[in-house]
Amino acid sequence: MKTRTLAFTGGAVSNVDEMLKRRSLAKAVTWRIIGTIDTFLLSWLITKEPVTAGAIAGLEVLTKTVLYYFHERGWNKVKWGSGRTDTGT
Repeated sequence: MKTRTLAFTGGAVSNVDEMLKRRSLAKAVTWRIIGTIDTFLLSWLITKEPVTAGAIAGLEVLTKTVLYYFHERGWNKVKWGSGRTDTGT
Protein backbone atom coordinates (compact mmCIF):
# COMPACT_ATOMS: atom_id res chain seq x y z
CA MET A 1 0.00 0.00 0.00
CA LYS A 2 1.29 3.44 -0.92
CA THR A 3 1.70 5.86 2.02
CA ARG A 4 0.41 9.36 1.41
CA THR A 5 1.04 12.49 3.44
CA LEU A 6 -1.80 14.89 4.13
CA ALA A 7 -1.15 18.40 5.41
CA PHE A 8 -3.72 20.13 7.58
CA THR A 9 -3.72 22.98 10.07
CA GLY A 10 -2.70 20.75 12.98
CA GLY A 11 0.47 19.51 11.27
CA ALA A 12 1.13 16.62 8.90
CA VAL A 13 -0.13 13.08 9.12
CA SER A 14 1.81 10.43 7.22
CA ASN A 15 -1.13 8.07 7.00
CA VAL A 16 -4.24 9.56 5.38
CA ASP A 17 -6.43 6.69 6.59
CA GLU A 18 -5.36 7.30 10.20
CA MET A 19 -6.19 11.00 9.89
CA LEU A 20 -9.59 10.17 8.40
CA LYS A 21 -10.31 7.78 11.28
CA ARG A 22 -9.45 10.49 13.81
CA ARG A 23 -11.59 12.99 11.92
CA SER A 24 -14.50 10.53 11.87
CA LEU A 25 -14.16 10.02 15.61
CA ALA A 26 -14.03 13.78 16.30
CA LYS A 27 -17.12 14.35 14.14
CA ALA A 28 -18.94 11.51 15.88
CA VAL A 29 -18.21 12.92 19.34
CA THR A 30 -19.19 16.51 18.54
CA TRP A 31 -22.36 15.42 16.77
CA ARG A 32 -23.31 13.20 19.70
CA ILE A 33 -22.94 16.11 22.12
CA ILE A 34 -25.49 18.05 20.09
CA GLY A 35 -27.74 15.01 19.65
CA THR A 36 -27.59 14.05 23.32
CA ILE A 37 -28.56 17.52 24.47
CA ASP A 38 -31.51 17.34 22.10
CA THR A 39 -32.49 13.85 23.32
CA PHE A 40 -32.22 14.92 26.96
CA LEU A 41 -34.39 18.00 26.44
CA LEU A 42 -37.04 16.13 24.46
CA SER A 43 -37.08 13.25 26.98
CA TRP A 44 -37.41 15.71 29.86
CA LEU A 45 -40.22 17.51 28.06
CA ILE A 46 -42.10 14.24 27.46
CA THR A 47 -41.46 12.46 30.78
CA LYS A 48 -41.23 15.54 33.05
CA GLU A 49 -38.48 13.62 34.90
CA PRO A 50 -34.88 14.80 34.52
CA VAL A 51 -33.46 11.53 35.93
CA THR A 52 -35.33 9.46 33.35
CA ALA A 53 -34.31 11.92 30.63
CA GLY A 54 -30.68 11.59 31.73
CA ALA A 55 -30.85 7.80 31.60
CA ILE A 56 -32.31 7.89 28.10
CA ALA A 57 -29.71 10.41 26.92
CA GLY A 58 -26.86 8.45 28.54
CA LEU A 59 -27.75 5.20 26.81
CA GLU A 60 -28.39 6.97 23.54
CA VAL A 61 -24.97 8.65 23.50
CA LEU A 62 -23.21 5.29 23.69
CA THR A 63 -25.18 3.50 21.01
CA LYS A 64 -25.36 6.33 18.52
CA THR A 65 -21.66 7.26 18.78
CA VAL A 66 -20.69 3.74 17.79
CA LEU A 67 -23.29 3.61 15.01
CA TYR A 68 -22.21 6.98 13.61
CA TYR A 69 -18.51 6.07 13.63
CA PHE A 70 -19.11 2.95 11.53
CA HIS A 71 -21.51 4.85 9.26
CA GLU A 72 -18.83 7.50 8.67
CA ARG A 73 -16.12 4.88 8.05
CA GLY A 74 -18.37 3.22 5.49
CA TRP A 75 -18.91 6.52 3.69
CA ASN A 76 -15.14 7.10 3.61
CA LYS A 77 -14.91 4.05 1.33
CA VAL A 78 -17.33 5.61 -1.17
CA LYS A 79 -15.68 7.79 -3.83
CA TRP A 80 -18.95 9.39 -4.96
CA GLY A 81 -19.11 13.08 -4.05
CA SER A 82 -15.72 13.14 -2.30
CA GLY A 83 -13.59 14.43 -5.16
CA ARG A 84 -11.20 11.45 -4.74
CA THR A 85 -10.07 9.62 -7.81
CA ASP A 86 -7.08 7.47 -6.77
CA THR A 87 -7.24 4.34 -4.65
CA GLY A 88 -3.89 4.92 -2.92
CA THR A 89 -2.42 1.67 -4.21
